[in-house]
Amino acid sequence: MIKNYLTSALRYFLRHKFFTVINILGLAVGFASALLLSIFVWQETSYDKFHENKERIARVVMEYSFSGEKSKHAVNGSIVGPTFSREFPEVKAAVRFDVYPRTVKYKDKLYEETKFLHADSTFFEAFSFDLISGNEKTALASPNKVVLTPESANKYFGTTDVLGETIKVGTKDYEITGVIKPAPATSQIKYDFIGSFSSLWAYQNEQWSSANYPTYLLLNQAGDFATLQQKIDDYMLSKRQEMRMDAENHLGFILEPLIDVHLKSEVSGLEPNVNITYIYLFSVVAFLILLVACVNYVNLATARSVERGTEVGVRKVLGASKGQLFVQYINESVLSVFSAAVLGIALTTAVLPFFNQTLNKTYSIGLIMEPQVIAVILAVLVVVAILAGVYPAFVLSRFAPAKTLKGAVKSSKGGVVLRRSLIVFQFIVSAMLIISSLGIYKQLNYIKTTDLGYQRDHVIALSISGKDSRKFQTLKSQLIQFPQIESMTMAYETPTEIGWGDGIETSDGNSLMITANPVEYNYLKTLNIKLLAGRDFDERDQKQAFAPNSDSLQALHMNVIFNEEAVKQLGWTAEEAVGQVINYKSENTEIIGVMDDFHFAALHEKVGPLALFVDDIYGQVMIRINGDDVSGALANIGNVWSQVYPDLPYSPIFLNDEYNGLYETEQQLGKLFVFFTSLAIFLGCIGLLGLSALMISHRIKEIGIRKVLGASLSSIVTLLSADFAKLILVAVVIAAPLSWYIMSRWLQGFAYHIDMPWEVFIISGVVLVAVSLLTISTQTIGAAMRNPSDVIRND
Repeated sequence: MIKNYLTSALRYFLRHKFFTVINILGLAVGFASALLLSIFVWQETSYDKFHENKERIARVVMEYSFSGEKSKHAVNGSIVGPTFSREFPEVKAAVRFDVYPRTVKYKDKLYEETKFLHADSTFFEAFSFDLISGNEKTALASPNKVVLTPESANKYFGTTDVLGETIKVGTKDYEITGVIKPAPATSQIKYDFIGSFSSLWAYQNEQWSSANYPTYLLLNQAGDFATLQQKIDDYMLSKRQEMRMDAENHLGFILEPLIDVHLKSEVSGLEPNVNITYIYLFSVVAFLILLVACVNYVNLATARSVERGTEVGVRKVLGASKGQLFVQYINESVLSVFSAAVLGIALTTAVLPFFNQTLNKTYSIGLIMEPQVIAVILAVLVVVAILAGVYPAFVLSRFAPAKTLKGAVKSSKGGVVLRRSLIVFQFIVSAMLIISSLGIYKQLNYIKTTDLGYQRDHVIALSISGKDSRKFQTLKSQLIQFPQIESMTMAYETPTEIGWGDGIETSDGNSLMITANPVEYNYLKTLNIKLLAGRDFDERDQKQAFAPNSDSLQALHMNVIFNEEAVKQLGWTAEEAVGQVINYKSENTEIIGVMDDFHFAALHEKVGPLALFVDDIYGQVMIRINGDDVSGALANIGNVWSQVYPDLPYSPIFLNDEYNGLYETEQQLGKLFVFFTSLAIFLGCIGLLGLSALMISHRIKEIGIRKVLGASLSSIVTLLSADFAKLILVAVVIAAPLSWYIMSRWLQGFAYHIDMPWEVFIISGVVLVAVSLLTISTQTIGAAMRNPSDVIRND
C-alpha cells in the first residue's frame, strides 16, 4: 500500500513538473528563512547558559539616587564584591572585572588589546571557562599573572607552549600562567587576555566610589536571590549615615540573574545587550514567512484540486475510499515538505556565510544538528506537512464521483474566495515587511545625518593613559605643523558616549545629577561645539590641571562649562548661569561658560545635563584633520605617534565609526528586515507565478476567442492582471495601519526619531504591484500572444 502511495505521488510530481518545482522551491525558501531566523533566535536566547552555575550567578547593578533621580550602571566600586562576599552567607564567591583596554608588548610586537580583562582568582570557580594548560586554582591567585587564548599566544609567540613566559602589560611584566579556551559565541564575557585583579591598584584600595568594575556573585543556592536582595537593601540602608547619604541621595544594588542580562536587562554589560522585543519580532517573522510558504502550497494545491476532479472521480468509481484518497494526498504533502526541508537545509548552508557577514556573527550550521534542534525541526516539518496538506486532501477526497466526472466542481466559488484570501494574506505580510524595512532605513538614515551638536567627521580618536597625557604638548607641537591637521584635544571619554556621573549642589540648595567629562582646553574648538555664553577654557585652566603636586579635584577653585540642559534644569538662562558658584568637586567651583547641547549618548536617550572640566585624567586624544588627504594624515600622525609614544600602539578610530557602533543592533535589524522582506516578496511571487499559470490554463480558450473578436494584446494582459493587482492593493491597505502601529512602537524606543513618513506606504504598494505584475506578465503575455486557432481548435 505504501509503495503504491509513493509511486502515485512520484508519477504526479513528474507529470506536473512546473507546479511541483514551484511548490517545493517555495517551501524550501520558507524553511531556509525560518531556519536562519531560528539560528539567530536560538543563539541570542542561549547566552550564558553553558555555565554550570548559570542558575546561581548574579550580576550586581549599581543604582545611584541623587535628589530622588535614579540611574543604573553595570559597574560598581571595588569594595562591592569583597564586602558582599564577607557580609552575606548566601554569597559563595565574588568576581570583579576590569575591562579597560591594555597595551601588550613582547619584544618588537606591540598591540592595544581591547579584550583584555582583569578578574579575581574566583573567576574559574564561578564561570565555566576551561584552561587548556595551567592550574585554575593558582592561575590568577597572585599579582601580575595572566592567561591568554591560543590565538593570542600564537600572535605573540608563534606557539601555545607559553607557560612561564613574560609579556609587558602597560609598564608591568606579567607571567603567563595558563592558556584558556576561547569564550563561546554565546558568552557575554569575551576575552583574549585575563589578568589577575590583584595586579590593580583597586585591589588594595577598596572603595564604594570610583565605580569601574563589573561585579558578579556566585550564590550558594539558586533560590537565594530574593533573600540576598533584601539583605543587600537593608545593609545599604544601614550604611547611609556612614556614607553621608539620605533618602534622596543614596547608593543601592540590584541583583540580576546572569542568564537574564543579555535579553532582559536595561543596562548593557560586558557587551551590548539585545532587546528581547527583537527576539519576539524575529520569531514572528520566521513564523510568518514559513506560514506564507505553506499558504503558497495550500493555495496552489486547492487551485489544482479542480484539475484533479476527474482523477478523484475515477479513483472513487474504482473503489477508493475517502480515507485512502485523504492519505494519498497527505502523502504527497509529506513528500513535498520533506523534499523542501532537505533543499531548505542546503540553501541555509549556502546562505549562512552571507548571513554571518551581514550580521557580523559566527553562526554555525552545526547548531541545527543538536538533538534538541533536530527534534524541533522534525516536529515542525510534521506539523507543516499536515497543515499544508490537510485542507487540499480534505477538498479532493470529498468530491462526489458523479459531479467530478461531469466537471461540476470547476464551477465552485468557495475555492476562489479562499485563494483570494490567501493571496491577500501573503501580501499583507510582504507589505508589512516592506513598510517596516523602509521605516527602519529612514530612522537609521536620520541617525546618520542628524546634527549631534558636535562635528564628528574627520575626527580621529587614539587611546592614551593619564601619565602619557603629559607628552600631549610634544605630540601637538609636531603634528600641528602638518597642513592636514586642524586641531587637537584630549578627554577622558570621546563625545560618542560619556558615562561619568556626578552630583552638584547650588548655593541656594538645588541639586542635580549630571554627566561629566574631564577635557583638555581645546575640546570645544576641536569638536566645533557652540558656546552660548561666557568663555571657553584656556591655557590657564590647563596649567592648573598639570601643576606640580596639585590635585585638581580637590583644588580650592575650579572652572566648569555646563550645557544648556543643565542650566535649564537649575532654573537659569545661559547668561544667568555664567559666574555662578556651585559645589562640585570643591565648594568654590565657578561656571565660566554655557555650551550648546550635544548628544553624548545614543539617540535612544534625551540629552541630559553635562559638565566639562579641565583635569589631568585623560583616556583619549582626538585629532581633527581637514579630509583633503586622509591617508597622508594618518601616516603622518602614525609616524609622530610612534616617536612620542614608542610604548603605545597606533590604533586610530574615527568618531564616525564609533558613533555608528552605537546602533549596531538597529543596523542588524535593518539588514535582517531587508533580507527577509526580499524573501517574503519572492515567496509571494512564486505563489503568483503558479496561480497565474493555473488561471491562464483555465481561461486559455477564452483568451483565444477574445483575440478572434479583436481584443488587443494590452487589453488581454490588463484583463488577466487586474484581479491580482486589486488583491495586492487590498493587502497594502490592510497592512498600512498595522505597520504604522508596529513601527510607531519601535520608534518610541528612540528619544529622537522620525515620524513615520507617508510615502513609505505608497512605495510599498507600488513595489508590490510592480513586482507582482512583472511576475504575472511572464504568463499573461505568453498566453495573449498564442495563436487563437491553436487553443480553440479542439472545441
